[in-house]
Amino acid sequence: MTTILFGVTSPHTALAFLDGHIKELADAGAMVHLVCGEADGIPLDDFSARNSATVHALPISRDVRATQDVRALLHLDRIVRRIRPDIVSAGTPKMSLLLLVTAWLRRVPRRVYVCHGLRHEGMEGQRRAIQELIERSMCLLATETAAVSESVREGLIDVGVRPSSVRVIGHGSADGVDPHFFEPVPGDVSTAFRETHRIEGGRPTAAFVGRLTRDKGVDALVAAASRLTDVTFVVAGRPEPAGQADEVAIAQLEALPNVRMLGRIDDVRPLYAVSDMLILPTRREGLATVIIEAAAAGVPTIAMDATGTRDVVENDVTGLLVTQGDVDEFVAAIGTLSGDSARRHRLGRSAQRDVLRRFSQPMVRDLWREFYLQTHDDT
Repeated sequence: MTTILFGVTSPHTALAFLDGHIKELADAGAMVHLVCGEADGIPLDDFSARNSATVHALPISRDVRATQDVRALLHLDRIVRRIRPDIVSAGTPKMSLLLLVTAWLRRVPRRVYVCHGLRHEGMEGQRRAIQELIERSMCLLATETAAVSESVREGLIDVGVRPSSVRVIGHGSADGVDPHFFEPVPGDVSTAFRETHRIEGGRPTAAFVGRLTRDKGVDALVAAASRLTDVTFVVAGRPEPAGQADEVAIAQLEALPNVRMLGRIDDVRPLYAVSDMLILPTRREGLATVIIEAAAAGVPTIAMDATGTRDVVENDVTGLLVTQGDVDEFVAAIGTLSGDSARRHRLGRSAQRDVLRRFSQPMVRDLWREFYLQTHDDT
């Protein structure tokens, strides 16, 4: 029996990318373990039972905390020595570094680094150089690296990772999208959502789903909502300001009369049901999950051309892709699409066909199962 130990920093990541995904491996006969950080309000016991996996929780944060990180490393070493995995699979930066170091020291036969994105793209100077070094180190510690998109693979190669050591599983994506989950919601649900959040019918609606921070383009959101007063902007995500400029931008968004701030929401289906487009002025992604979810619901996307967006938006076929950092072009694209319902419907239908062809969850999970288990059986 193959024993696999997955590791992620946050249980939010486990829910987003591993819930159901690791159950497929357990159902195929693997003994599955997950190690991740703790978070209030996320019942890890439920996750464990639902996925037929053993979950190991430990204190760990995304930021560098020397004492906590040393303790986490020692804790990971105890887990690896106890369960003796055949494969470790690490995703998210902090957990990947600690778990891959441990697995390398304990000579775990297969060490998989799942690269969900390139943190160095949001950095400059010495911080960027250090992060690039960390990325190269994690790829060296791993026996193989799986990038979640072709553009992430290209980004790793650009910082010095050997091309032969990085692969993309299928068309990319860590878990795909459930095509049935994003079938149209009942009319009374979308009506209630509109009434609850004061989203007027008859006005074009642009949705943003994600963290409110510089990397996600919060400044471009402010510019678009300020200039396009006839468009309702519905913003779903928790504020994560990276500095004072972000704090000012978030406050400006909250003050605009055509902006609806929803905070983090667990179910985005009613939001997509009332939205004419998804907008994503991001500076970097891994593979933009929100885009493939919106596409599954038939909603086209306007996005900045970035790592992780260019893999899923084909310009004027499944959405609109604008020049990275060009706020004027981004605002103009929203204005153009908001006034052209026929084009929106054409792009939305094309996006839906494309995402179900390339990122349907059953297909994606089959490919990942083959990657872990058949590759291991052959070694």
